[in-house]
Amino acid sequence: MISDFDQWANLYDKVYDDVTCDIPFYLNEASKINGSVLELGCGTGRMTIPMAKVGIDVTGVDISPAMICKLREKAASSGAILKSHVMDMRYLKLDQIYQLVVVPYRGFQSIMDVKGQEKCLNSIHRHVEHGGKVVIDMFVPSRELFDQYNDISYQVKEISSCASRVVTTVWHRSNFDRHNQTIETCLKIESTVGGIVKESKYVNFNLKYLYMHEAEYLFKNCGFRVNELYGGFNGEPFGESSTNMVWILESEKKSNA
Repeated sequence: MISDFDQWANLYDKVYDDVTCDIPFYLNEASKINGSVLELGCGTGRMTIPMAKVGIDVTGVDISPAMICKLREKAASSGAILKSHVMDMRYLKLDQIYQLVVVPYRGFQSIMDVKGQEKCLNSIHRHVEHGGKVVIDMFVPSRELFDQYNDISYQVKEISSCASRVVTTVWHRSNFDRHNQTIETCLKIESTVGGIVKESKYVNFNLKYLYMHEAEYLFKNCGFRVNELYGGFNGEPFGESSTNMVWILESEKKSNA
């Protein structure tokens, strides 16, 4: 089951606005195709709006009505022209075929079971043209990840605002289910002014992790050929020290079609 992300709508930009390392990569991939782009798990538009602002014909889909509402507000204020829909990526019903489908920032991993992941990929297959591209990025399960204690909150980042003097600190605590390969994470978002805590909020999200060969088999079984697997957003080869899996897939005709 996909988590309810409505609680994130007013916090997402504050927590993840500094995540920009993947944007040039996705813009470059979108610039290579002569057609339309579908972004799944678009949230408040971290990737969607930069695409729209450089003239890419992009459609954003997210399961959260609150996220899509925030995306539309931001698009209107920035002059970005895009299409958006509230929809579950496992059950897409769009009246359009796309040349590129992207699922950035581990959005695919918000689907918490293999059957759901298969439904998502089959749904994507129906909405991308034959020979079209799909780009999905995931994190690599690592020893450092599993060495975390589930009763300890780890500081993720600290964000300072000179104008408001507010310092926002983000902490996370995770529980790991190694049998089902899932992670339940609670984020604590704490705002302080002059060292005094003014606000603390807690939000949850769940992710399912996959190992490289599992993901490869899943993609191939759902009608996609793996064209490239990068270890990061600079096109570096995937290797033992990689922390990311960036998959470049191509839609093929299914044998049972």
